[in-house]
Formats: sequence, C-alpha cells, structure tokens
Amino acid sequence: MALFSQEFRISGKVENTQQESIAFANVLLLKAKDSTVLKGASSNEEGFFSFNNIETGDYILTASFIENVSKQYYLTVEADVDVGTLTIEENTQNLDEVVVTYQKPKLERKVDRLVFNVANTALSDGTIWELLKHTPSVTDIQGVLTVKGSSDIDVMINGRKVNLPKDDIINLLSGASASNVESIEVITNPPSKYSAEGSMLIDIKMNKNLIAGYNGALFNNYRQGVFAKHTLGTDHYFKGEKSDFSINYSYGRNKNIRRHKDIVNFSEANGGNSVWTSRQDYLRRIERYGLNAYYNYQFNEKNKLSLVSINTWNPNNSRLFDTKTSVEGNGNDFNTLNTSDENTLNNSIHVDYTKGLNGKNEEMMVGAHYTHYKYGRNQNLTNDFLDMDGNIVDTNQLIGDSKNEIDLYSARFDYTTTIGKVNLEAGIRYAGITSESTNMQNVDNIDQLGVALANAQKFNYSESIYAAYLGFDLKKDKWQYKGGLRLEQTNTLGIFDVDLPNVENDYLKLFPSFSMQYITASGNEFRLWYYRRITRPRFVIANPFQYFQTNNSVFVGNPNILPSTRHYAAAAYNFGKNFTVDIFYRNQNNPIRQLVLQDNADKTLVFKQANFKSNVSYGIDFTYDNYIANFWNTYAYLSLYDRSFRFFDDASNNLISNGKLTWSFECNNSFTLTKNKSIYLDVNFFYYSDEAIANTIREEFSALSMLARKTLWNKRASISVGVEDIFNQNSTPSNRIYSDQNNISDYRFESRLLTFGFRYKFGNTGIKSNKRNKGNEERRRL
Repeated sequence: MALFSQEFRISGKVENTQQESIAFANVLLLKAKDSTVLKGASSNEEGFFSFNNIETGDYILTASFIENVSKQYYLTVEADVDVGTLTIEENTQNLDEVVVTYQKPKLERKVDRLVFNVANTALSDGTIWELLKHTPSVTDIQGVLTVKGSSDIDVMINGRKVNLPKDDIINLLSGASASNVESIEVITNPPSKYSAEGSMLIDIKMNKNLIAGYNGALFNNYRQGVFAKHTLGTDHYFKGEKSDFSINYSYGRNKNIRRHKDIVNFSEANGGNSVWTSRQDYLRRIERYGLNAYYNYQFNEKNKLSLVSINTWNPNNSRLFDTKTSVEGNGNDFNTLNTSDENTLNNSIHVDYTKGLNGKNEEMMVGAHYTHYKYGRNQNLTNDFLDMDGNIVDTNQLIGDSKNEIDLYSARFDYTTTIGKVNLEAGIRYAGITSESTNMQNVDNIDQLGVALANAQKFNYSESIYAAYLGFDLKKDKWQYKGGLRLEQTNTLGIFDVDLPNVENDYLKLFPSFSMQYITASGNEFRLWYYRRITRPRFVIANPFQYFQTNNSVFVGNPNILPSTRHYAAAAYNFGKNFTVDIFYRNQNNPIRQLVLQDNADKTLVFKQANFKSNVSYGIDFTYDNYIANFWNTYAYLSLYDRSFRFFDDASNNLISNGKLTWSFECNNSFTLTKNKSIYLDVNFFYYSDEAIANTIREEFSALSMLARKTLWNKRASISVGVEDIFNQNSTPSNRIYSDQNNISDYRFESRLLTFGFRYKFGNTGIKSNKRNKGNEERRRL
C-alpha cells in the first residue's frame, strides 16, 4: 500500500535563448490526459523551479514570461524527474493589454482516439456542423458523417450522447457556434462505460470558462448558395467561486435545394423494357431555435453537481418535391407536386453528481437523463397524368398526417478507482425508449397508386436496455493497455392497433473491447485495438407506414428488422509524431441499410430499411500530420479499402455480392499568415472514388473548400469568409445494376456556398495588466 501512494518531485530551470536564467517565470504543470492545469510555480532568482508531491502519471510542462512561452515538455513521472532546461524565446514587447493563451498541438493521437484541437483556427467562426465536416478522418456524405467509411457513429457533447435523429442533430449543430469548441475527439474504440450502440463516437468538447466574473459573445454566420442560410446567436458565461453557468441561444433560417434524377429501366412481361425518367427539385425551408444551458456547482474538492439542458424547436419547416416523370414511348407521363409542413420539438436534461472518495483517484458518479421528442408532419401529394400532347387526363391525390412522440430516459451509476498503476472503472445503466406513431392517409382515386397503403394506423414501440460494464486502463513503462467488457440485455416490443401480430425481440449480448499502445525507444508508437458493437433498429426504421414521394416512389418501414453486430480490429504504427500507417478489418452481421428496389410488376421504386447478410471491409490508411513551417500545418489522409455487401435478391432469392475496391484522399491545411497571429487560412480538399454501399455503387466525388479568418480589436472580434466546394463537384451519382434491377440515381446538392461569419466577445475576456501574473486564477487562463 505504501508503494501505491508514492509521490515524486519534478525540477528544472528556465532560461532564454542566450542561456541566461529567467527569474520569476511562470511554470505550469498540466495533466497530459486533458491538458488541465494541475499546479503552477515561479522560478527563483537563479531560474530554478520545482513541483513536489507529484503522483505517477503523464504530464505536460511549459514555462512563460510576459507573453513568451516555451515549447511543451512531455514527461512520464515514475520517479523524481529533472527535466533540465526550459527555453523561452524572448521578443521585445510593449503591450497595454496581455491576453495569454495556451496553444495545444493541433492533432493528438491517443491509445483509443484522435483529438483535433480547433481553437484559434479559421474554422472557429463557423458552426459546429461545418467544423465536424473539416475534422480529420471525418467526412460528410449527403448529410451523413462517416469515419473510415463507417456511418455507425454517435455524437456526444462533453461526454453526453445527443439523443436526436440524424436531421435534428444537423439542425442542432448547425445552430451552435464553433468558437465554443475546444476540441473534437474521434473515439475509434469507445470505452466500455459507453453504450455498445453505434461504432465510433465523436465527442465535441466545449470550452470551459476559467475566468471569474462574466463574459459573453454575439455571433453571426451567413452562407449563400442558390439560397441563403443564416444563423444568429449569443453566448453568455458566468463564473463564481464555486459555480459556473453558461447559456447559448441561436436562431437560424435556411432554404436549401437539391436536384435529383432517377432513371429506371423496368422489365416488361414480354421481355422488353420501359424507361421511366424522374427529374425532381427538392426545396426545404428550415426555421430553428436553440437554447442550451450548462450549470456546475462545486460543493468542495470532492463533490460536484452538473446540470445540462439541450433544447431545439423547429416550428416552420416545409418540404416541396416538384417531380416530372416521363415514360419513354407510351405517353403515360405524369407530374407530381408533394408538399408537407413539419414541426419538431426536443427537450432534454442531464443531471450528474460526482463524489470523490478516500482512495486514490476514487470517485463515484450517479446520473440521470430524460429526453422528450415530438414530431408532426402533414402531406399533400397530387399526381397529374398526361397524354401524348401533355394534356392532363387524370389526377389522384393523397392527404396525410403523421405524428410521432418519443420519450427516452436513462439512469446510471459509475465507479472509478486506482489500484497500483491500474485505473479501474465499473458501472450499471438502464435506458428506456417509448414511441407512439400515428399515420392518417386519405386517398382519392387509389387505383392509380402502384403500392397499397399500409393497414396499420398506429404503432407503439418500446425498448429497455439493462447494462453492466467493467473497464481498466494500465500504463507501465512504454506500454499502455485499455480494455473492458460490457453486458447488455435488450427487450423490445412493437404493437399495432390492427389485426397484426406484435413484434417482440429479447436478447443478451457481450461486448468486449481492447486497446494497446507501445512507445519505442526512438519515440515511435504501435497501437492495436479490437471491439464488438451493435446497431439496434430504432422506432423510425421499425415504423411500418408507407410514405409516398411520387406516384411510383415510396418509402416503407420494416417492423421485423433485426439488430446488427460487428467486429472491428485494427493496428497502427506511428513513425515519430508525423506519419501513421493503419490496417483494419471490419465484419458486420445483419447490417441495417437502405435497400433501393425497382418493382417491375407495379412499376415502382421502393426505398426500405432491410437486413443485409453481411458487410465486410478491410484496408490500409496512411496519415501525415506536421507543421511544415511555423505558419503552416498540414494533415493528409489516404485510405485504400475493399468493401463488400452480401444480400438476398427479392425476386430470385439468390445471394448477391456488391463489392468495390475504393480509395479516398483528404488534405487539410491551416496557415497563420501574420506574425501577430491575427489572420488564419484553412484550405481543405477531399476525394472519394467509386464505392459499394448496400445494393448501390456510388460514383466518385470531391470538393475543395477555403476559409479565412481575421481577428480584430485585440482579438475581441473576428470575421471570416470562405467558399465551400469551390468547383461544385460534390455530387453523388449512383447505380444499381444486377439481376432484374437496372436504375440510376443522381443527387446534386447545393454544396457550393459562400460563407461569412462574425463574432464579438465582451465582458471579462483578458488579463488587463502588462505585468507578470502570479495568482492561480491568472494561470488558469493559459
């Protein structure tokens, strides 16, 4: 037990570039895990400093004098450490106001995640959604975020999962300013304390306000494509001795257009083909309000209460599908006008209480969460059928009204402690979902419709998950191990209000995970990781109702869909801090994907969720990240992989394989263009070759974007301007050609956008002194 509580001493000296001692320099010791300040000290008259009573662990050491800062010194403490000399480059300065900032590395690789530090980049004047699209290893494909080609991703904010459908997550993050983000963590192997749902995690780490008193900001983000997209908002922070509170409000209005073309070669009974071509303009208007609040109260060093509330309201959203369908040669053309109005409301609250215990790093946490989500949509669809001369000869109409209310609730207990060099964590969790969906449809001249309406008008879905986990983290010499095991029991039930059998599924599954990292004597790193995860069908997928988009285009749900599990294994080797090679293998059983099928008998194009038999992919990734010059940081990512989906053909029941060797390339460049660091420039490019997705081959696409940022008025304000997808190449044509399927889709998004952002900070934003600072509060600003 005496060994477990050993504490050590760190010492060293501060000098300038002329090897002269610097007296009274500020020296900071930070935790390497999250870069939070642990202790501060000042050098004596000879330049020497020391920290006593330091526990074993990984730390960062840095020294500063006035506004001059040394390079960071990374160290592992397992005995007394003499770091030698910390050198500060001195520049002649005469400042009326000193604003000291602590600059982190732009990209950090850890045993189970990639950390992208984004403060003071040109991206910070945009929205969080725009920031995610520029995060290394993260790609936005048709509004879907992917990491290493996988879309099984959950989004978190400060470690708390955002329980929203995909479109609403985009709305939430599109209304939040990126200037509040400290870093984006792409967690490639999530610890066992997180739900086994999904595959990888994106954790958005928000800045913590360390300055006592009050400060705030106003921000504006404007983007212009074919139509305007506008977000306006304000942030406010309050900090006292024991508590801190922040609140964010935003309002946004967007109008988007997407052009879409489907060409379907329907097989005729006589052996011929009929070609149906649909050209669609899709207009969507979005009005959104966001109100998010964070409150923390520190009772004492060991007791802390945290409250988080995330709220979004979209009262006036509208969709308009204007589709013209031509049928080659037989004069059965028709035009479709499909309009709908939507409204969504999401309210969520998280409550966490953390209590420190008597053991080393021993604490317990209890937490609870509740989300209420409400969605309503009405629909008016009219089909006008034309003769050979273009005259209307018949019409049908569908009027619909659908509603969905969802309640999510969870409770958890977590316990962490350290025994020797092993950090342990364990916990239990319960999560529940209840969903009620209703769908009312009235149809005039139903004989014209190719697919019969669903019988069910009401569908209730419930899900309960009981989980327990155990995890560990061990660092010994040059080795670090992290792993765990999670057990989850899931019970689901779907109930119809008509004479259809209930859909029930109960299952118990184990989810192991393991990560390993080794640092060689030369500073290179080797990492190895494995996990098993699950994707459960949610209420939206299980909803059995049909939603018509045109007379021959329909979306259908699948109440009988099964959960999907997958295994993922990877190994990586870092050559120094700049170059990394990864190899990976991914095997997914019963993957849940959208299946696009042409029904040749009814001449319809059906979009439905289905279980594929398998999805296997393997490949190799190359990553380069480096400061080519003091003003230029570059990140380049090249991925080569083979992906193959296997599924049963609906018509023949034959097993079909859809595979493709794919490569992608991404390059992000950040420039600091002035000595005073007031002008930043980001230039980003990505390219994807042809790729197999479900039963589709998506063709190549790419995009080049540029964004510049200028700080004003001693960094109290900033302005940014840029262009996304400069050459307008982010379109995604795709095809499905196999068995009796022969169709092509081409999506043209409004991706070329002129962006403009402005932000102004007020309140207690800087240190109003040109003297060196000794107090702990001042050090915490670094």
